[in-house]
Amino acid sequence: MGAANEILQGYNFIGLVERLDESLVVLQMLHGLKTSNMIYLSGKSSGSYDDGGLNNKCYYIVPSFLSLGMEEYFASEDWKDRSWNDYLMYHAVNKSIDLTIERLGFVAFEENMSRLRLALRTARSTCTTVQYPCSPGGVWNNQTDCLWEDAGCGYQSIDQLIEENEEWRSRS
Repeated sequence: MGAANEILQGYNFIGLVERLDESLVVLQMLHGLKTSNMIYLSGKSSGSYDDGGLNNKCYYIVPSFLSLGMEEYFASEDWKDRSWNDYLMYHAVNKSIDLTIERLGFVAFEENMSRLRLALRTARSTCTTVQYPCSPGGVWNNQTDCLWEDAGCGYQSIDQLIEENEEWRSRS
């Protein structure tokens, strides 16, 4: 695990998409950020559409799947050999997140995690008029409320929601 540890030492923080909310809370606590700094809305998901940044056209995001051939390859020694360093890095980052949570304190972490989960649930149920570049049906929308291209969509709705919830503006 020498290379993985060397990479970990070169960064202040590495999170995992599979543990996005936990990673955000760890980042929040490490840097003294507010819950409001961690709120996000998902703009792309499997089965939806992405603008692809090209030609004002929407592209369908195919739901992920594993064919029998893919499953066989992912179980092969060739795949394991090619992916070994990735696996080491993934497990090292996972362990690092766990150890950081332990160091920060489980109680404080869970309090911040609960606050973020509430904020995210509220944002998802409240910020329902977000204008993404692509509609749920795949129609291009030139009028968005995104910060840049298809990133940071709904920020004005989130900002308004934060203004209405003082608890999220305080530091952990």
